[in-house]
Amino acid sequence: MNTNIETYFIKNYIKKEYQDRLLFELGSQKHREKAISRFAHDSQSVLINDFIRTTFSELKQKAINKKCTLEKIYVVSCDQNDGANMTFLEAIDFCEKTYMPTILIHDNFVVVKEECEGGPSNIYFLQVIK
Repeated sequence: MNTNIETYFIKNYIKKEYQDRLLFELGSQKHREKAISRFAHDSQSVLINDFIRTTFSELKQKAINKKCTLEKIYVVSCDQNDGANMTFLEAIDFCEKTYMPTILIHDNFVVVKEECEGGPSNIYFLQVIK
């Protein structure tokens, strides 16, 4: 786990009232899974309001258009890929296949995928506002 990347994510994309709690939980082996599970349902309650709902096909197209398919992205998840650095397309493919909540953190954007419950997952795209 990379605390610098995760702190960046929390400070830039999470509402102020949830930041301290999430920093604590993500930094703790005992509470890490609880922090990630907060994104399983109703992620928009903790995310800043500047998110865009999207789909996997739109994300893939965005990656192709911005020529960032091979750029590395940091993965937060409840499985063996937690803390991994993958290419953007690999990470999107991973998100598409897993039923668990997943957070993809890039220098300029974040993708949050909620847990699957029979239908398509809610996927949120957030971009750094400069």
